[in-house]
Amino acid sequence: MTTAGPLKPLTDMKTDETGTIVDILGGEGVTKRLAAIGVIPGKTVKKISSISARGPVTIKIDRAQLALGYGMASKVLVKAAG
Repeated sequence: MTTAGPLKPLTDMKTDETGTIVDILGGEGVTKRLAAIGVIPGKTVKKISSISARGPVTIKIDRAQLALGYGMASKVLVKAAG
């Protein structure tokens, strides 16, 4: 997949930063689990909060607010808006 600009995992986004999900690293199980809760490539995501030291990451997709574990959030690659 070709994209302009650098990609970064959800865990590296700043609080209140918005971006577009570009790819999900991992196997079929991770991809299906994230797809079931609406975390799929092409969706716009906003990072609401995170707890330092590998804690959960809270995001907003569409009108839903979700909490992802650090490991799963680190597999979601995002292209930052702007």
